[in-house]
Amino acid sequence: MNEFNVRVYGVLIHQGKLLVSDEYIKGAFYTKLPGGGLELGEGTRDCLKREFKEETGLEVEVGQHLYTTDFYQMSAFSANQQIISIYYWVHCSDAAIMSLKTHTAPFDFEGAEKKNPEQDIESFRWLTWDKVTPEIMSLPIDQKVMELIVSQRPVAAQTLSSQPAAYFVQKSPFVVPTEDGKLIEEHFGIAATKGEGVSVAHMVAPAGWAEPAQWPQFDEWTLISSGKKCVEINGEQLILEAGQSIWVSKGAKVRYSNPFDEPCDYWSVCLPAFSPNLVHREPS
Repeated sequence: MNEFNVRVYGVLIHQGKLLVSDEYIKGAFYTKLPGGGLELGEGTRDCLKREFKEETGLEVEVGQHLYTTDFYQMSAFSANQQIISIYYWVHCSDAAIMSLKTHTAPFDFEGAEKKNPEQDIESFRWLTWDKVTPEIMSLPIDQKVMELIVSQRPVAAQTLSSQPAAYFVQKSPFVVPTEDGKLIEEHFGIAATKGEGVSVAHMVAPAGWAEPAQWPQFDEWTLISSGKKCVEINGEQLILEAGQSIWVSKGAKVRYSNPFDEPCDYWSVCLPAFSPNLVHREPS
């Protein structure tokens, strides 16, 4: 009988290291992420908590959903089963992690696999992120998840951050060349970090500055730090002052200007990231 096999796995990062499970299953060796099969009547998050507790003894908190299989994958153990794997970030207290027994060498089962070759066995180890590649994982879907995590990191973070998709301190924002006296410092986005998902930029619009109307294909949030800014949305004019913010939906006709006597210092967040191809400004 053909059937689906739903699996739930967790990505646990601690001090820049990834927890992996080395397993001896049915006479073969696998390196994978901790987790296991969903049981009838169980939610995916509850399943992951149970699996972590059973396998590692750790009480984990299940965080953001990371990935669900979006391609066909046959089970390594049954040609009649299609695997659907669901991945989450998981978190655990430092004190609890200290109690976890781990090894430094892969597949260190302390001889148990030789004493009981018919028994499934597992052990755990921490991998520093610079040693992690998709190929380290034995299962195709785990490999896909590793590729996804690495791709989410800003390009500049690959040599500065020890953790995958966890943090990146921007110390050198990209200064966008302009001809109208406006300062644009992009901290995150296509120019600064090669990311198309979101952009974050610090801007200073000089007194008397204005730009043409536009119909952007991104939502934009603006927060005024100092000064004032004029925003025209579909013909309606608003004045933003320091401490105020605004969200403008994609597709709206919007025009930004600073007709006042002092510069306007503000921050802009665009989702997806700002791109000249998505802004659609009127000709000057």
